Amino acid sequence: MIPAGRSAAYVDEATAERGVRLAVGPRTPRHAFGRYGAAVVDEGALRRKILVIDDDDRLRDVLSRYLVMAGFDAATAADGHEGLAVAKTYEPDLIILDLMMPGIDGLEVCKQLKADPDRESTLVVVFTALREEGAAAVEAGADGFIPKPFNLDKMAERVRAFLGLDGTDHQLDAAAPTA
Repeated sequence: MIPAGRSAAYVDEATAERGVRLAVGPRTPRHAFGRYGAAVVDEGALRRKILVIDDDDRLRDVLSRYLVMAGFDAATAADGHEGLAVAKTYEPDLIILDLMMPGIDGLEVCKQLKADPDRESTLVVVFTALREEGAAAVEAGADGFIPKPFNLDKMAERVRAFLGLDGTDHQLDAAAPTA
């Protein structure tokens, strides 16, 4: 679901058939308000694209809506196959990837993304309830992980950090978990 006052567009014909939508974030306001609280819109985040790949509809919707309120553009995919297809057309700056999904799991999606010369530089951050899986994902090429459950404000902070929008180098603490 796209937040009120935001526009939605389908990424392409193939993803339109599957209902994948692109949420376009705010372009001018410095603050966005919603039922999840106020989020400061970072000027540098306005053009940053985030792809959320998760089979949990509710979590995917809440996270993508919050990222839009925080000033990012966000697209979503419901599984690994769809995520790989959307990553090709949407060309995200960062992918937030669930590891436990039916079909192609998040670890395999990560490996395929990092093996693709056109996507190997795309940042991939996984989120999982098991710390060991997060460490395995980093070994498989993920740029970092965030343990579940997570706080939405902390998630937005981590996204900014991974994108280098907070003045830090995301590689310095890529494997460091955040609650």
